Amino acid sequence: MPDGRVINVLNNTNRGLGIYNKRTKKISFCKPTITDNKLIASGICNDIDGGPRFFPNMQVNDSTMLMWINAADFKTHVESDDFKNSIAKYPEKKNYLKKMADKLSPMDNPILMFVTFN
Repeated sequence: MPDGRVINVLNNTNRGLGIYNKRTKKISFCKPTITDNKLIASGICNDIDGGPRFFPNMQVNDSTMLMWINAADFKTHVESDDFKNSIAKYPEKKNYLKKMADKLSPMDNPILMFVTFN
């Protein structure tokens, strides 16, 4: 794991995510939640806008990862109590997600979420 790549861990059909810190040489695992909402079941907690947790689908470069989210799943997430009850550091960004979900059709292209680690 010294190269810092993401490792998927399957345990009881739940997905897990571990992030390796090359500087400290330690790995941290995200704690899965018990929910039917697959966009918040596992991954890095999104407290910025209350949106889906980040669970990368691929690594773009040494510090950037990408997750794609099905438009129908995104709309369902924004309509969920999980999203409505989430506390966002930036409420205006949470409102933006609501507006974006309202404009989406369930058949639209996936939403791309990029995260860059420092």
